[in-house]
Parts: sequence; structure tokens; C-alpha cells
Amino acid sequence: MESRSYMFSLAKKRSTLLENKLITFAREDDNAPRTKILKKECTEQFVAFKECMKRLNDETKCGNFKDALMECGVGAFKKANSEPGYQFE
Repeated sequence: MESRSYMFSLAKKRSTLLENKLITFAREDDNAPRTKILKKECTEQFVAFKECMKRLNDETKCGNFKDALMECGVGAFKKANSEPGYQFE
């Protein structure tokens, strides 16, 4: 039954095997691994960006803080991905 062609609408129902199942994490959530790594490795830039966001509530107006955070984050993510046993908690 699974060998039927779904590319040319021969079957009325698509197989669940063809569906894309992704688990997504909210990038800006406080419990997201990305945020925890940034908090640990780029504390000053992270705090400055979060304070700007609280004050202005507009990410486009906090661009310079975000750029500084992302620049620091490049090294932080390389460190987190290359060191075995890295703990970001």
C-alpha cells in the first residue's frame, strides 16, 4: 500500500511517511538552548540587548545591540559545538 505513487495524485490520501515532522524551539524563549548559550558566553551583550528590547519593544531599533550579540554569539556557538561535554545550563 505504501508503494503507491503520491506524486501524480493517484491516491486520495497522502501517507504520513511523506509528511515533514520537525520539532521547533522558539529561538527567543528563555529556556531555548540558543538563549542559554548566549546568556552564559555573552552576558554583557545579552543583557544590553534585552534591556533595549524592554525599553523600545522594537528589534529594528536595537540593531546595534543585536549585531554585537550575534558577533559574540558566533564564537560562543563554535565553542558550544566543538567542546565535548559543554554544559550550557
